[in-house]
Amino acid sequence: MKNLWMDIRYASRTLRQSPSFTALAILALALGIGANTAIYSVVHAVLIQELPYPDSGKIMVVWEHNRTRGVPKNVVGPANYVRWVERNTVFEEMAAVSDSSWNLTGDGEPQRISASVVTPSLFRVMGVDALLGRVLADDDAIPGAERVVLISQGLWEQSYGGDAAIIGRRITLEGRAMTIVGVVDANNPFPDDAQVWAPMPLPREARDFRGRYMLVVARLGNGVTIDEAQSEMNTIAARMEIELPDWDTGWGVNIVPLTDELTGEFRPALLVLFGAVGFVLLIACANVAGLLLARAFGRRREMAVRASLGAGRGRIIRQLLVESCLLSLVAGVLGTALAYWGVDALLAIAPAQIPGFIQVGIDADVLLFTLAASLGTGVLFGLFPAWESSRIDLVEAIKETQATTGRGHHRLRSFLIVGEISLALVLVAGAGLLVRSFMALRAVDPGFRSDNVLTLNISLPGASYGEEHQQRDFYERAVRDIAALPDVVSAGAISFLPMTGLAAATSFTLEDRQTPRAGERPVADVRSVTRNYFRAMGIPLERGRVFDERDDPDAPHKVVINRTMAETFWPDEDPLGQLVNMSWGEMLQAEVIGVVGDVRHAGLDSTPRSKLYWHHPQFVYDYMTIVARTTGDPSIAVPAIRGIIGRIDPTLPIARVSSMGDILSRSVREPRFAMLVLGVFAGVSLLLVGVGLFGLISFATAQRTREIGLRVALGAQRRQILGLVLGRGVALTGGGVAVGVVGALWLTRFLEGMLFGITPFDGWTYGVVVPLIVAVGLLATYLPARRAMNIDPIAALREE
Repeated sequence: MKNLWMDIRYASRTLRQSPSFTALAILALALGIGANTAIYSVVHAVLIQELPYPDSGKIMVVWEHNRTRGVPKNVVGPANYVRWVERNTVFEEMAAVSDSSWNLTGDGEPQRISASVVTPSLFRVMGVDALLGRVLADDDAIPGAERVVLISQGLWEQSYGGDAAIIGRRITLEGRAMTIVGVVDANNPFPDDAQVWAPMPLPREARDFRGRYMLVVARLGNGVTIDEAQSEMNTIAARMEIELPDWDTGWGVNIVPLTDELTGEFRPALLVLFGAVGFVLLIACANVAGLLLARAFGRRREMAVRASLGAGRGRIIRQLLVESCLLSLVAGVLGTALAYWGVDALLAIAPAQIPGFIQVGIDADVLLFTLAASLGTGVLFGLFPAWESSRIDLVEAIKETQATTGRGHHRLRSFLIVGEISLALVLVAGAGLLVRSFMALRAVDPGFRSDNVLTLNISLPGASYGEEHQQRDFYERAVRDIAALPDVVSAGAISFLPMTGLAAATSFTLEDRQTPRAGERPVADVRSVTRNYFRAMGIPLERGRVFDERDDPDAPHKVVINRTMAETFWPDEDPLGQLVNMSWGEMLQAEVIGVVGDVRHAGLDSTPRSKLYWHHPQFVYDYMTIVARTTGDPSIAVPAIRGIIGRIDPTLPIARVSSMGDILSRSVREPRFAMLVLGVFAGVSLLLVGVGLFGLISFATAQRTREIGLRVALGAQRRQILGLVLGRGVALTGGGVAVGVVGALWLTRFLEGMLFGITPFDGWTYGVVVPLIVAVGLLATYLPARRAMNIDPIAALREE
């Protein structure tokens, strides 16, 4: 330890004597270590850290699997859930969840909050207890029981000031009085965005309900594996296909661990980014290793003196490794500071779907990773220079002759530069592919015009709007009054707005076609719209007409379909006048009166599906999204629209106020996030490559000062000197590009699932990336080459 402390003090003094070298090395390493720490903090929180539930590895999400349509994760119907609970032996407990949003009134300004209607078993499945009061009990779900709710810690603190006497308080939700029986800890709610939880009654009639809308979670029994649970549920599903052929033919069960369900979609992107940031650190290590090799050449006499005084190779290597580790530890401290800022930047641009209870930050585990990365980095970039420096020719080194030109050092530095360039090309190629993919995604026509469109959501409580005519009258008046505003061009409403993740679909048959067998009926998305919705959204009418005053509640049912449905079911005939039978509780029949353009509902990368648009007066919904096309900035119309809704019903809150442009932009946050982060890494790698190549060529040129001076003295022209120096840089850059292209073609295959509209072998991308790398290499080489052209031969020879 005494010798180690002596080495540390000596290394500190030595590094202080070379402030430029020390600052450059620390900065390069800090960028690499800081980026790795920031990305690892996200990876650790999302993919490694356990969820905040007891034995979270036993919690499963149980989906229905529609094998016929290839949908492995479909919401569950009550009829199937009840039978699963009765028949399975592999789960300790099962629970059902139905997400909604409710109006909270009577406590200040009306507000719309996220609500989950759940079976009380949910809290046993999740292992969650109440922060205050109690969780829901089975008796709370008995039909006719007192209406009770749990509220989230966030709602308790924000709306009720954290009042400890909140238990037993009555609040008004959806126009009905309910009693608060507990507060749920903010650290472990499920679903994580819920603000209230209410009990879900499942009466005997639920066995016969034909609808699918629930999320089901379950806890594995002791000693039961996922495969065993899947096998038993497959058996149960097979029996149910026989018992309920019209309902369950073609349907199975898919069990997914909760951890995978919550974080699985982020795994590919995070792993790609973690691998990319590892490349940045490798480039930084190669850069600093090159600097150390150049510095070691200047210290060869010092190492020779040490060796002549009895220091063995191991002692010299240890001294040099102490210096490199000291550099990396200081860089680790600076990198940690950069990581704090980096985490905030990542979260600012990260997709909003990351579960809210997953806390991303710099904790003890992340700091331990940073320490390990710093020490490992110090050994990685310091080992080769230390090994090379310990190979000493005592006579030549002490004589300080030019005979010792450090050819081994040059070869190793050249190898490092080639490696840096190849790694940088892989990163830049990956970033280029994501940029091209993002551009292709944004170029997709969503099927509507998003400019100058304001959207807002309203839900009518059943207590005040229990009758269909009340719901119909409210939306007709609201849309009519909003359309009359001076800044509004047109207004309409729809049950499920595109790009919001909400949807409804059901099976249907055609009147003039043979009825398909059970499980093979086609499915269409179902939307309820007001008459001017298509105009307000800029969705083109391609054939027939849209809804008007003729399609009142008492008229025969009419539907408008999209282009995909028309081309799929009537490719060679006119769809207008065709009859569609739709299963929606009861069988509804409607005549096709128009065809509109396709809308990409789920996202720009989604494929349009068959869609049935129903007229709201004939197909009433109690919750709708109002859309208003304005003459300019849509936000200007918000106060007037709020005033209109307030005059109609002052107890109704307005939720999700946003422009359609913002909604469209949020729908591509995930590819934008990956593109921006990988782009930053690629930029840093280019900077490091440029610095490393500049340093190598500058060092090599300085060593050849006498040679260049002689060449000039013997008549060499400036362009010849330029070619001499540029030649080495071009050779190194060319070697790095060749290796990098091969590596990029192999490694960018892992990006395939993140690309849209292009392949990992996109020629346009490589056509830009390769010249860019070459340009950086030429620029980094040209600067020392220009200096070489100005060498004074007399001064160079006199110096020798």
